[in-house]
Amino acid sequence: MKLSKKIRSDALLADAWHHRLDAISSLLVVVAFIFSHFNFPQLDGPVGILISLIILYSAYKIVKSPIDHLLGSPPDNELLSRIENNTLQHNEVKGVHDVIIHDYGEMMVISLDIEVDENLSFVEAHQIAEKVDKTLSKEINAYVTVHFDPVMERTPTYTRVEKILQNFIEENYEYESFHDLRVYGQDKSFNIYLDLVMPGNIHEEEYETLIQKCKDHLKSKAPLVKKISIKIEPKFSISRRSRHN
Repeated sequence: MKLSKKIRSDALLADAWHHRLDAISSLLVVVAFIFSHFNFPQLDGPVGILISLIILYSAYKIVKSPIDHLLGSPPDNELLSRIENNTLQHNEVKGVHDVIIHDYGEMMVISLDIEVDENLSFVEAHQIAEKVDKTLSKEINAYVTVHFDPVMERTPTYTRVEKILQNFIEENYEYESFHDLRVYGQDKSFNIYLDLVMPGNIHEEEYETLIQKCKDHLKSKAPLVKKISIKIEPKFSISRRSRHN
């Protein structure tokens, strides 16, 4: 069982469950035999039912993993935390979002966006992405693709818009978070661009209404805004550790 987890082998996992089931079944049969020997044969039936349930449970455990690989399943929080913590250990990285994980059993492919200072040169930002790539490839044993997003300096206008959005997200359960916030222009007239993250239970048919609700709120709190552009993050990606939250 330990080796199957180490090398991520479903075949070895199935064999482990096979041996485990043999051991448990044999033990239960011996227990039932002993009770029968002491004139208590009634245990034989319940033991038979228990063994059947164990067989069904082991079959579920064996089949679940390859089905998940074929159909896809959300990554567990432990893996996401490892990805985020290993990425954010680099001081130049201000946040991480749009984490996408493809698990093919023996091979895992991870793509993610990191947030870096917009004043860095392209070469410097690329070097940071390379360091994150090497760290994750080593720590998680996966093929990694890193995209870097430049984040803007927190000017007074930017900070005001960021605070408006943070309060809006906190007060409305239909929204999860936001990232890639960009504010262009001066106090008299400026444009806002951002990505919104929706909870998994929100249907795509509701997106336009929720986007408009966010735009209306921004316009009411920042009447000088000229243009607002909002993109919804894809459902197959995950965002939890942007610098805004």
